This record gives sequence, structure tokens and C-alpha cells, in this order.
Amino acid sequence: MLGPPAVSYPAGAPKAEYAALAGLALAWAVGLLLWLALAPDHVAPPAWWGSLAGGLALLFWCLWRLRLPVQGELVWEPAPPGARSRSPAQRGQWRWFSPAWRRGLELIELRCVLDLQGLLLLRWHSASGLRGWVWLERSQNPAQWQALRAAVHEMRQP
Repeated sequence: MLGPPAVSYPAGAPKAEYAALAGLALAWAVGLLLWLALAPDHVAPPAWWGSLAGGLALLFWCLWRLRLPVQGELVWEPAPPGARSRSPAQRGQWRWFSPAWRRGLELIELRCVLDLQGLLLLRWHSASGLRGWVWLERSQNPAQWQALRAAVHEMRQP
């Protein structure tokens, strides 16, 4: 197998990020309500108040963070045909381009955390020690979606 072709894919899926945040917030709120309903005499213990305060702080931080969603371009550059190797690091190179990284940030690790066929959640780690997360949606570039998924999953093979 020659490996996946070069791919350049737009990154950032604010709808997916908002949906994930809404789902987590809903699960947290239901958990708090169940905890309160099961508490003796329906009195909230101090830990419940701590969870409420911590959860609200985290929710506001997430909403603040989502006001500027991650936008950029994820690029897979395969190694030249004569340089093929079994190690993922030598099969090609991932790079992240964004307004902050116009020249491209070399990624040493890219892991698929969630694959819903039409939506990917990826975690990356750069050579300089930076880490990040990015959502990718099929609807952003349907023609390149299968090539992108092939390149993402190529990194997992030994």
C-alpha cells in the first residue's frame, strides 16, 4: 500500500463543539437534579453546591472559549515514494495552519478521539510541545473526506 494521498482539509466545526457542550451541560444538570432528588429531605449537601459552582464556572469558561472557535487547515504531506517506512512518523507529516501558525506547525502526533463517520474529533501534539483539539466535518470538503480519514487512520498503524 502506498498510503493516503496528500490532503488539505479545513478544520473547525463550531456546530459540533456547541452540540458537545450542550450535551455535557445537559448531562451535568440532570446529574445534579438526580443528586438533589435522592438527597435526604431534598437538602443539597455542601458537595452539591461545590459541584454546582464548579460546573457553572466550567460552563462559562467553555462558552467564553467557544466565542472564537478553532479555525484552520490540517494538511497531510506524504513522504516521497522512496522513503516509505513502517513507522507512522516516516510515512508522512501532519501540519496545522491557522492565523496564529501561518507557516504551519509541525505535528508529531495526531490521534482520532471520536470518529462518527461524518465528524472527527482529533487531538494533536506539536514538536514544540503544544497540544490542541480540532473538529472536522465531512460537509466542509466532501470530496476530500475519505482521503482525510485514510490519512488520519494511517497514523495508527504500526
